[in-house]
Amino acid sequence: MFPSVTPPPSTTLIKVFFTGQVMARELKSKEEFLKLLPSAREIRLIKTDKSVKVKIRGRDYLYTLKTTDEEAEALIKGAKADVVEY
Repeated sequence: MFPSVTPPPSTTLIKVFFTGQVMARELKSKEEFLKLLPSAREIRLIKTDKSVKVKIRGRDYLYTLKTTDEEAEALIKGAKADVVEY
């Protein structure tokens, strides 16, 4: 007869396991951002002409928040994580 074959694991699980890539999550409010800020490993600032995108590298996800330049500087003012500007 046929040998017993175990089904392969989910392809999404394989992709996350081998590549380590997980989708980013966009934050809609400053309150959510401030809750996640103490657990941030790295903070990235990406400046454009009109706005600033602030990215927080957390344990599981990359969180993003779009804001103005002045608000971004005020938000990350007391952060313990390294700040990288692009």
